[in-house]
Amino acid sequence: MNTPIEIPATTQTPLIRIEPATGKFLMQGVCIPEDGPGFFGSIITQYTESIARLNVPGVFRFDLKYFNSSSLKGLYMLLKRIDDLSNDGKDLRVEWVMDKNDEDSAGPADMLSSMIGIPMTLVPEA
Repeated sequence: MNTPIEIPATTQTPLIRIEPATGKFLMQGVCIPEDGPGFFGSIITQYTESIARLNVPGVFRFDLKYFNSSSLKGLYMLLKRIDDLSNDGKDLRVEWVMDKNDEDSAGPADMLSSMIGIPMTLVPEA
């Protein structure tokens, strides 16, 4: 089943959009959930199930304006899962949107990329 999934953004959680037919995955907005492990556990499950059904390359775009330290741990776990699935033969890419006016906004992507060993493309915000 290739039904798109969209979880609207709230004041504490980002928009989550999964489009299995096109291979597009988006996390956009602010990420400061009250229950970080619960939030990311659910997202990891949904991403994993959607990746398993992909018949096209997957592109994961992270466009986060702000996130807290518990979200950083959740992002690590999510990216680690994406990397594991990529190593199992899935064609998956990660894009990290950075604030064009803040060169430090690439820092978390660089750190996560080097910790996990997953390549990331830095994309200036539009």
